Amino acid sequence: MELMRINEVAEALRITRARAYELVRRGMLPSVRIGRQVRVHRGQLEEWIERGGVGHHPSTEGYVER
Repeated sequence: MELMRINEVAEALRITRARAYELVRRGMLPSVRIGRQVRVHRGQLEEWIERGGVGHHPSTEGYVER
């Protein structure tokens, strides 16, 4: 299982770290907490992207930042 740091996720999605943290905080991006650190499982991130990522979440309808 490969866990990615937020900066790696932001780079992969071509968004800012702040936006990546916001997606995690809103529960829109699947993540896990290890103590105070936030990690994203690479496989879950890939599935999330395939499902449409941000653009297909009800609270961001019509908004895609990549």
